[in-house]
Amino acid sequence: MIASTVAVGWGGYFNSFLETVFGITLPQAISHDITHGGIVNLPAILGLLIVAWIALTGIRASGIANALFTTAKVFAILFVLTVGVFHIKLENWTTPFAPYGIAGIMTGAALTFFAYTGFDGITSLLEEVKRPERDIPIALIGGISLCALFYVAMSAVITGMVHWTKLDVPNPAAFVLMQVGIPWGEALISISVLFGLIATMLGNSLSASRILFAMGRDGLLPEWFAFVHPTRRVPRNAAYVIYTAAIIFAGFLSISELAELANIGGLTAFTLVTISVMVMRYTDPERKRIFKVPAILGYWAYWNNRFSCVNCKPSCCDVYKIHCVACNRPYHILQLWIQAFQGRYRILYWERESKVKAKGSPTKRASLFSI
Repeated sequence: MIASTVAVGWGGYFNSFLETVFGITLPQAISHDITHGGIVNLPAILGLLIVAWIALTGIRASGIANALFTTAKVFAILFVLTVGVFHIKLENWTTPFAPYGIAGIMTGAALTFFAYTGFDGITSLLEEVKRPERDIPIALIGGISLCALFYVAMSAVITGMVHWTKLDVPNPAAFVLMQVGIPWGEALISISVLFGLIATMLGNSLSASRILFAMGRDGLLPEWFAFVHPTRRVPRNAAYVIYTAAIIFAGFLSISELAELANIGGLTAFTLVTISVMVMRYTDPERKRIFKVPAILGYWAYWNNRFSCVNCKPSCCDVYKIHCVACNRPYHILQLWIQAFQGRYRILYWERESKVKAKGSPTKRASLFSI
């Protein structure tokens, strides 16, 4: 779902790039989703096809591409910060300040949560890391800290350049540069962001395919999902499912609908994971734990997630023209998803025992790790 959401944003920058550099405007029917008057969002689908090709090439190629594209993304951020700081108007921050009060701030925080989803996907690549006990914590904590700094800085500069009421666009970084009279900067940013968003889609889709692979290997999904390509060492079947679903979502749903679904799914998943970690302290106290945190942080994370899910009031939804977790349509879709997966898991558990309980040799299990 995250990859689909980012793909729609990628499509917006792709359209902006074509218009600015080549003067080409794609027909609305093939460049926008149904909500915005189109039929199918082909630019978003194109972005996902590029990502799928890179991911199916192999983990080494994906790692190299991810590093290069992330460099382009960081360049775009630094460029906007450097240029934009000279075009900040203080009145854009203060007229008015916090117009919707604490309720609006909490609603915005719940939506901003989407920007931090995906970091947990680093752990799904554990089998493909040489020293996971050292590298995974560094990647998680370092990545979140650095990105939080960039998020705050970009939000401050962009809303200082252009009033926030004008920023309901799929390509805000390029949009603000055009608004302040820097059209060449818009083209440069569009190119950089196109590469940068590919890195985001690649990272999220890689982790999603590895999760399906592990579930298939452990018996929580059919063994078909656990197939590993003999030479490229990628979970091919799981990747096919992930990218097919992502293409369908990105092609026909709007970015706001996708972001809402991703937020709901992320908050629910993090809440359940937090509960599971706390329960495992008592059910499996002897397990070796390489990375530990105080128990109080676990309880805080749980209640923070629960508060984010239910704090948004219907009045906030009317103001922001969004649907919150407490009263929106995606919430009901999520219920259907949960019921469908629960039914599938019950069938699997009753028909055969999960491979998680099997005590076979670890060497018999499919593995993605290769050096």
